[in-house]
Amino acid sequence: MESLKISFNILVPIFLMTFSGILLRKTNVVDEQATRKINALAFKFFLPVMTFYNVYQSSLSILRPKLTLFIIVSITVAFGLAFVLVPLLEKRNDRKGVIIQGIVRSNFAVYGYAVASAFCAKEESGLAAVMAAIVLPLYAVFSTIALSLYGNEEKKVDARKILSSIAKNPLVIAGVLGIMVLIIDIKFPSVIDSTLNSISKAATPVSLVGLGSFLSFKTFKGKLRSIAAGTLGKLVILPMIFITAAVLMGFRGADLAVITAVFASPTATASFAMTQQMSGDDDLAAALVVTSCLFSFATMFVVIFLLHSTGLF
Repeated sequence: MESLKISFNILVPIFLMTFSGILLRKTNVVDEQATRKINALAFKFFLPVMTFYNVYQSSLSILRPKLTLFIIVSITVAFGLAFVLVPLLEKRNDRKGVIIQGIVRSNFAVYGYAVASAFCAKEESGLAAVMAAIVLPLYAVFSTIALSLYGNEEKKVDARKILSSIAKNPLVIAGVLGIMVLIIDIKFPSVIDSTLNSISKAATPVSLVGLGSFLSFKTFKGKLRSIAAGTLGKLVILPMIFITAAVLMGFRGADLAVITAVFASPTATASFAMTQQMSGDDDLAAALVVTSCLFSFATMFVVIFLLHSTGLF
């Protein structure tokens, strides 16, 4: 019951905020132009501030080398597998990068924190936050590469353009700045801290409302195969591979809870905003966020129930 309660408390607000965006669009409170501006604002301002603040609020003292190495290597391997397999299954160029990102990039900042924190002891509560300093920038870098390689048109691989896209990505910049501030141990005055905190809290609602206002079930037309592949890869295949590997390698307790949050959470909301800004198939990106959130209610419950009931965390 506790596992079901956790999933319910996390997922229902996400769907309600997304549905609010749908209502705003259906009632003509916002139009297509306003929707695109909302999503640009989320990608270029709210989400980067949230990323920076989450990293800034963490502590390097709780960092665990074995866990850190496992997550870095696993995310890299996951993206590598997606880069190889997705182009074999998806023929449309503008969908390849979107599916790669949708499969590997988890909503760790929203969904993952809540799951990890629920199963971490009080003295380990900062573990999920400090892992964000590594996970979020890593997601942003690999996602930028995927979306740069596969756009609306076929194009040659240009390493300089990809590096430029990574360097200019607001989420990458925010993550790097957060790590620098964390290492230097800079502490902001309370007035700045509270401002950053308030903006960070607005990031998820703004992103989800923007997503909902853009979403139309018409966007699912002709994309069911791509949506199914992305959702299955995100919620079933990826967790099976990397959570099983973590258990076999001896990860338990808070470490395993964080790994579960990284690999079993649904597709990141930020992936939609990034796709829209980088000329990918934003309809597909929106659909992957929504369908993965919907079905994660069942898949995350199964994962948490199995791991929790067997005493692994």
